[in-house]
Amino acid sequence: MDRKKFEIENFDPNNPDHLDSTKYEIIEWELEFDGRRPDNIEITNSFAEDVKRRDFTINALGMDKFGRVIDFVDGLSDIRNGIIRSVGDPVERFEEDHLRMLRAVRFASRLEFKIDDFTFAAIRMLRDKIDLVAKERVKDELFKMASTNGENFVKSIQLLDHVRLLEIILPEVKALQDVQEEPRFHPEAYLHGDGTSFVHTMEAIKQNVKKDALINMAVLFHDVGKKITHELVKRKHPEYRHQFHGHDAKGAVLAEQISERLKFTTYEKEVVVFCAKSHMSIFHCKKMKKSTAAKYATNEFFPFLKEVMFCDDSCRVGNFSSKKFKDTIETIEEMGRDFKQFNKDNKNVKIVDGRVVMELTGLKPGPKVGDIIKEVTERFLDAENFVCLRVLIKEVANELK
Repeated sequence: MDRKKFEIENFDPNNPDHLDSTKYEIIEWELEFDGRRPDNIEITNSFAEDVKRRDFTINALGMDKFGRVIDFVDGLSDIRNGIIRSVGDPVERFEEDHLRMLRAVRFASRLEFKIDDFTFAAIRMLRDKIDLVAKERVKDELFKMASTNGENFVKSIQLLDHVRLLEIILPEVKALQDVQEEPRFHPEAYLHGDGTSFVHTMEAIKQNVKKDALINMAVLFHDVGKKITHELVKRKHPEYRHQFHGHDAKGAVLAEQISERLKFTTYEKEVVVFCAKSHMSIFHCKKMKKSTAAKYATNEFFPFLKEVMFCDDSCRVGNFSSKKFKDTIETIEEMGRDFKQFNKDNKNVKIVDGRVVMELTGLKPGPKVGDIIKEVTERFLDAENFVCLRVLIKEVANELK
């Protein structure tokens, strides 16, 4: 971050940015007194008094009518030196609004500043009080951190960990620090750290160059199931192997729980859950039934899944093949196009008639008939050779008993 851009000490009428009113926020001077949310506000007519209740020195600057910067707290000096410092006593400032602890992390990571020692210590001391803040506000602050490229978002996550807020807000992510990755599959975890799933997740997030909060959050949660599925299996060579069978499905459950706890919107929750659940399946697309593969490609969240898969795969130093990844995505998308075209060409064609199903199985109208119709239809579309529908219906009915 180029700190020179912050050093505006005098109003310049020839600078279009200084004349653009949309770049300024007009506020009343106010005093705030509520740790959970500053709902209780006392208006003051003194800017000097207002400054005392600002969160950080870099946010406590004013300007007089002549365009001169008013700085009672050495905010300009902190900007020049890249310091996030609370105004006055940091404990008092954080007690007024506990969310300021997250704001300190966001400003420090976004601006590439350092949190000063006293402010840092106060955050650690008061970290448990972040649970008193409305979850919607915490979620909004996390999404602001994530609304940047992956490299910067990783800095936020790592700083949250250093001030010990991560273990409170996202314990499922913190838990990945206790899980070792299989070196053959994730050498990047050992190249860039201690070989844990946490390091792998951070390296995966770094691959995202888009300033998209949902992509970053989806990558952050994609492997949260590894903690509860980790097994150290004895093998001949190597002697032991780390494996995580079902971590995608278990991770999807955890992603849903996290989303609900932090009050994600329904759309946001569905995106991160879909990506956690599906990020492994797509790599086996050539073994899938055509209809199953097509369902992924036609899912509205597939664009997010592609980004998560790319981040997850491309961070694996030496193991990533851009051609193989591209071929995988193209295979899925081609199946999706074929599936859409088939539906368009046969929109009035019913492959399986419910009356025939009931006639052959003796079932009465109900969900079971629908399950058989769905499965028979998928198998019929996937079949490369001729199949007899009546035989197929009976086979499926017997399997679903």
